[in-house]
Amino acid sequence: MMSEEAMTLSLSELEVAQDKRGREVQRLLLQANLDARGTGNVGPSIEVMRGGGCDETMERLPAQRIHTRKIHSLFGEVIAKRTAYGAPGAESLHPLDEEIALPERSYTQEMQRRAGIAAIRGPFDEGVDELAATTGSPMKKLTAEQVVREAATDFDAFYAQRQVPAGENTGPILVCAVDCKGIAMVKPEKALQHRVVTKLPDLTLILDLPHAVEYVWRAAYCFHPEGSDDAKQWVKERTLRILRGEISQVVKGIRQSATKRGLRGPKKETIRLVTQYLYRNRHRMRYHQYLKDGIPIASGAVEGACKNLVKDRFERSGMRWTIPTAEGLLKLRAAYLSDDLDEYWKFHTKMEQTRLYPEGLWRPVEN
Repeated sequence: MMSEEAMTLSLSELEVAQDKRGREVQRLLLQANLDARGTGNVGPSIEVMRGGGCDETMERLPAQRIHTRKIHSLFGEVIAKRTAYGAPGAESLHPLDEEIALPERSYTQEMQRRAGIAAIRGPFDEGVDELAATTGSPMKKLTAEQVVREAATDFDAFYAQRQVPAGENTGPILVCAVDCKGIAMVKPEKALQHRVVTKLPDLTLILDLPHAVEYVWRAAYCFHPEGSDDAKQWVKERTLRILRGEISQVVKGIRQSATKRGLRGPKKETIRLVTQYLYRNRHRMRYHQYLKDGIPIASGAVEGACKNLVKDRFERSGMRWTIPTAEGLLKLRAAYLSDDLDEYWKFHTKMEQTRLYPEGLWRPVEN
């Protein structure tokens, strides 16, 4: 900082240069810590549990050689030197990996967390560029996508273990709002209603009231001018009747009015499409019963959630998604928007370590 060269740089140029040098100092400190920990040598040999249940056996593995492993950290690449215990035909085991809690990937958990947050906030391309600019370990876009998919593995288990046991004041009704907004998939699938019924066969499927009223408005403009008071009154009367459970009578009345007025051409076709749609969905429009049971009949809440959770991230220009990547990112984004991501990441890290290094897998042997 006091060199002749440094004195000729602008403050901006100096801080950019110092950022890189400072990161290298941090990398060297991290490497020194790893070196000081040793290689994880726990003795001349270890016993490893193989199989399970009645087939469980303990296999002795001698210490063989030192294996190196590259680790991509916030500050750059460091090397872990680990004592490998193994035998011909057996997978090597490295006690140091468990001691320092190495993840399965070569990127540290903090690098993976930051990659996940970057992907939650914006496109993968922008996210990996941000990582490259702020850390010493760039990450490829494909790797970032894989990190997101793997990071969401424990999402369901995380929220399951946080559930509060049902008490006396807990109601028996679970309300789910479903909307087909959002993610443009690589391969389109079945209609939304069919998919919902397949996944949740016992639910009560309700047609969103504002969506039904849109069809009523389309019919109104076949009889009255757009924006007219007559059209507004016509829609109001039929909407109230629909809310009272008279959907079949409303459909019948619309058809009769069209016949009496002798509608032809586009207006006749509009009435046909509107009445077919309303009659086909009449079993999902029992609004009088839903209101009596205290069930929501409009999807405003889910549409707001879809915009915040889905549209703002997944509907950007040209984006196309595969199901695994979209589902993984949706879960992480949901946790992030719920202010649960930090807590979830700690849970996910703990679960990953449990999967990688199960308790009692090995033990040192004294010869």
